[in-house]
Amino acid sequence: MVIEKSIREIRVIHAYFRAKINFMKKKYLFQAVLLLTMSLINLCFSAETAPFFNINKPHIDDTTYIKALKAWHQKRIEGLKSENGWLNLAGLFWLEEGQNTFGTDENNKIIFSKGNDKMGSFTLEKGEVTVNIDPKTQVLVDNEPISKLKIFPSEKTIVLKNGSLHPSGAASGGQI
Repeated sequence: MVIEKSIREIRVIHAYFRAKINFMKKKYLFQAVLLLTMSLINLCFSAETAPFFNINKPHIDDTTYIKALKAWHQKRIEGLKSENGWLNLAGLFWLEEGQNTFGTDENNKIIFSKGNDKMGSFTLEKGEVTVNIDPKTQVLVDNEPISKLKIFPSEKTIVLKNGSLHPSGAASGGQI
């Protein structure tokens, strides 16, 4: 009994010291990693290595930055307001297979806010779009009048022009 009790006490003491040693290993490992990290940070920001990391590189003064920002902003606004800019987008109309009439008349599949009652039609057949313009309506492409034209697919975006209306086509998610 005495021997078993002594063995149990030895095991408890051994477990205690093993836990203490594991704790100390973790503590010293953490301290070693922390010291290494601090040394690397110090190395990166020291005077000798600063040119390598571009830390002491001259900064742009505020007036140059503000001028560049204003120029970018002006260019962005001009792009938004341009003929093909997002601010001139008046509608999104998906074409159905077959003939899709357009104009201001309510009986058209695509109703515009300006223009003639019956301006023409977009015909979608097997992924190709052809525009047929009504003889009473003048529509320009590259400043040339058209009466019929395949507009999609095309190597470049074709923009139809009728006064302030500039419809064009695009494909997205399998729709045109």
